[in-house]
Amino acid sequence: MPIIKPISDLRNNFAAISEACHREGEPVFITRNGEGDLVVMSMAAYEQREADLVVLNDAGPIIGMQALKSGIRLFARKNEYEEFFVRTLNEFDDLKRLRAPIEEAVPRRRIYA
Repeated sequence: MPIIKPISDLRNNFAAISEACHREGEPVFITRNGEGDLVVMSMAAYEQREADLVVLNDAGPIIGMQALKSGIRLFARKNEYEEFFVRTLNEFDDLKRLRAPIEEAVPRRRIYA
């Protein structure tokens, strides 16, 4: 469950928010006038998300497509997510076209165990 705090808590109770970020390992969402305004997270959580994104950028099209389908929220710099999304869809589509003739030929052959 996401942690959501008003911006006054950031000003008046920073230590508690910092401790929650470190304890939970998840970002704390800060609101202003009831609207989302900031996201605060520990350095360890930020670095882990950066590492996950780097690994995902190097992953093959099947892993990338599974990440997109899973609905996991990916944090990235401006335009990086869009580039990852388009590249993954194109690579997955190319892979499907390459594998289609092979997969169609399998049922026609006899397979001996």
